[in-house]
Amino acid sequence: MELNAVHLLLLLGLSCGCPPGQNTADEELATNLSKSMQMIFAQTCEAHDMSVFISTSYKSQLPRGERRLVERVLTHCLGAMVPRVLGERLEESVGLRTQMLLFFVPDARQFIAASNRNPRMNMAHKYKYLIVLMAGRADAAWQRAQMSQIFGYLLHQRYNVHVLLLLAELRAGRVSSYTYYPYSGARGCEDTQALPVPLQQARLYQIYPQKLHNLHGCPLHVVVWQIRPYMRLHMERTRPSDRISGIDADILKVLASRLNFSLALVANEPADLIGGVSYMNGTMTGAFHMLQQRRANLTLGFAACMPARYKHLSSTLPYSQVEYVLVLRTARPYSVYEIMLFPFDSRVWLLVLALAALRLLCWESGWRRVALLDLAWILAVFMLRMCYESSVFMFLYNAPTRPLPDSLEQALVQDYQFITDHATYRMTASLPALRARTRILPGQPVDMLEQLQAQPEWQRVATISTASFVADYLGGQRTKHHRLVLASNKIVDNMICVHFPMGSYLTSNFNHMLFLMRSSGIGPHIVNRLKSSHLATSMSARLNPLKHCADYVAQFNECMRFIYAALNCLLFAHSLALVIFLLELFSGHERMRWLSRILERL
Repeated sequence: MELNAVHLLLLLGLSCGCPPGQNTADEELATNLSKSMQMIFAQTCEAHDMSVFISTSYKSQLPRGERRLVERVLTHCLGAMVPRVLGERLEESVGLRTQMLLFFVPDARQFIAASNRNPRMNMAHKYKYLIVLMAGRADAAWQRAQMSQIFGYLLHQRYNVHVLLLLAELRAGRVSSYTYYPYSGARGCEDTQALPVPLQQARLYQIYPQKLHNLHGCPLHVVVWQIRPYMRLHMERTRPSDRISGIDADILKVLASRLNFSLALVANEPADLIGGVSYMNGTMTGAFHMLQQRRANLTLGFAACMPARYKHLSSTLPYSQVEYVLVLRTARPYSVYEIMLFPFDSRVWLLVLALAALRLLCWESGWRRVALLDLAWILAVFMLRMCYESSVFMFLYNAPTRPLPDSLEQALVQDYQFITDHATYRMTASLPALRARTRILPGQPVDMLEQLQAQPEWQRVATISTASFVADYLGGQRTKHHRLVLASNKIVDNMICVHFPMGSYLTSNFNHMLFLMRSSGIGPHIVNRLKSSHLATSMSARLNPLKHCADYVAQFNECMRFIYAALNCLLFAHSLALVIFLLELFSGHERMRWLSRILERL
C-alpha cells in the first residue's frame, strides 16, 4: 500500500512536469511579480486614473507553465480599482481612453509581433509601456540583448521612451525593473542599453522618469529652407548654428540651448521648395514627406499648422499667429487740374448753370440795370469763389489720394488682381473668390513686394502678405517706405507650428518649452524684434538731414505745380478774353454784321 502511494506521487510529479525546486521558484516569482504589479497598479494607474490594456498574446506565445503563472499573477492584480481591457488588439475607440499597455512576452521577437498588432499612440499622448519579460534562460548576456532589442524597437519604430520592463527570471524567481535613457552624456545618443531602475514606491515619476529634459548635446536633424525673414540660410559658414538666421532660427536656437541639443541641418528636397504640400489622404511633398520617411527629427520655418499635418505627423500647438493682409501700392495722386475741378460735382454744376440762366433771364427781361440784382449777382459769385477756394484748400490740406480698398471684399468690387508666391497661394487656396484673380509668380513671399512695385501704374494689382514680410522688405528699401499700404482688415490667420514624424517622443517636450517661451514673452519678443529694428531704421532715416532736404524739395515742387496750373488757367482766361476782343473788333467790319448781332445778343 505504501509502494502504491509512492508511485502515485511520482506519477503526479511527472504529470506536472516540474521538479520541486522549480515549483518553489515559480511560487517565489509569482509572489514577487504580483507584488510589483500590484504596487504599480495602485500607486500609478489608480492614483492617476490610468486605464490599462492587457495583451492576451501571451496565451499563444508562452508555454503552458508560464501561461498559468501569468494568469495567477493577473488574478491577484486585477482586484485593484483600475479600468482594464483584455485582448490581442486594442480597438481605436477604446484606445482613446487607454494610457498603459501591458505585455507578457518570452523574448524580443514575440514582443515586436504582439506590439505590431496595436496602434502607435492615442490622440492625446503616447502610451506608457509595461513589459514583463519571462526570461526562461539564466544567461545575463542573452537577457540584456533581448532587453536592448526591445528598447531599440520602441525607440526607432514606436518613438516611445516611456517604458518600464520587468525582468522575470523563471529559474531564480527574481523580478528586476529596467528602462533605457536614449540621450545621456556617458553612453552617447540613441542608446538602448538596459539600465536598472528601482521601483521604490512605484509612483509615476519614479517608474517613468523624465528622459528628454536634457539631450546632452546630441544632434537633431532639422529640415530647413529659405524663407525670409523667418529662416535665412548661410550654408557657406562652418558652425551649424551660424548657418541659419531669422525669427524661427532664433526660436530654434533658444530651444537647442534649453534642451541642450546640437543642430544637424538638412536641406529641403528640392532645395528651392518652401516647406511642402500636405493632403488629407497622407500625400506630402518636401520637408513633410521627409518627416513621413523619418529622415529627420523635426522641421520649422513658417510652417503652418494644418489638419493634414496633424493627422499624419506630430505637431506642437501654435507658437505664433500671423495675419495675412492686402498689401497695395500707394494710390496715384490726383492731377492738378483734377484737384482744381474736384469741387465741381454735379450739384455745383447745376447751381452754376441755374445762376447763369437766371442772369440771362434778368438781362432779357430788362432788369440788367437794377442795382439790387447786380449786387446779388456779385455776392453770389463771391460766395462761390470763397467756397471753391476753401474746398480746394481743405482738399490739399488732407493730402488727397485716390481711395484704396480696405478689405478683400472692397478689392474684389474694385476689380483688383492679385499676385502671390506658391506658399502664400496654398494658404489662400480655401478662398474661391481669389482663384480666378490670382497669378502665381516664382520667388519668395518677400519678392512679391518687389514684383508689386514693378507692375504698371495703371493696373489695379495687390499682393497678399504679412507685416513681417513687409518689414523685412522695407528694411532694405529705405527710399520706398511710402510706396506700400497695408489694409487694416485681415484676410486669414496663419498658425505656425513645429512638425515632427508621426508619434515622435520629442513633441511634448518641445510643446512645453514653446509654451514657456510664449508665457515668458521670449517668443513674442523674437517675433517683434524685426518690426522694432525697422522702426529704428525709419527713425534714423527721418532724422537724416539729406532726408529733410529731399522732403523740402518735394514740397517745393508740389507748390510749383499748383502755381504753374494757376498760371495756365490765367493764360487760358486771357486767351479767351483776347479772342472775344478780336471777335468784337472784327464785328465792326461791314462784312461781319452777323457777328456783331451775335455778340449783341450774347
